Amino acid sequence: MAIVLTAKDFSFLEQMLHAGGGSDQAHGLIRKKLDEARIVFGTDIDPEVVTLNSRVRYRINGNAPEERTLVAEPGHEVRGMTLQLGTLRGVAMLGMAAGEAVMVPRRDGTVETLVVEAVLYQPEAERNPDPIAEIISDAMPPKAPANAVTLLSEYRLRRRTVGVDGGDDPGPGPSAA
Repeated sequence: MAIVLTAKDFSFLEQMLHAGGGSDQAHGLIRKKLDEARIVFGTDIDPEVVTLNSRVRYRINGNAPEERTLVAEPGHEVRGMTLQLGTLRGVAMLGMAAGEAVMVPRRDGTVETLVVEAVLYQPEAERNPDPIAEIISDAMPPKAPANAVTLLSEYRLRRRTVGVDGGDDPGPGPSAA
C-alpha cells in the first residue's frame, strides 16, 4: 500500500505529532505515515485517495459499510457524519486509496481491518476539473458514440503523420507553374 499525502495533509499530521497529546498508538501511526508518505500537490493527487474533508465509504472488519467525511478539527465533528483525523481510524485512512486495506490498532490492544471502498468526494478533485474534458463534452453532439473523442484524436494524428511524411497529402493546392 502506497501512502500519498497532499502537502497540506502532511502538514496537519506534523502539527498533530508536535502538539503532543493522543495515544502512543496514534503517534506511532502518524510517524509511520509521515516516514512512508509520498508528498504531492493537491492538483496532482489521484481522486481515489483519501484527503482531509474527503467523503469516504469504508468497512471495519467486513461489517456494513460506513460513510464519513474526514475532518481535521474536533470542532467540525458531527456525530455519525464525520470522522475526526485525531482518531486511529482517521490517521490510518488518510492517504489510502479506494480498494486498499490496513490493520488499525485499537485502544484495547486488538486490531481491526479498515478497507476503503470508495472516495465519494474529494475536495482537491472538485477544485481541479479537467478543462479539456468539459470543452470536449460540450462540443460533442448528444448522439455521439462514447469513443468519439478517441476516434477524432486518432484521425487527426493519422492526418498529421501522413502530411509530414509527404505520402498521401496533396499539399496546399495546385501550383501556379
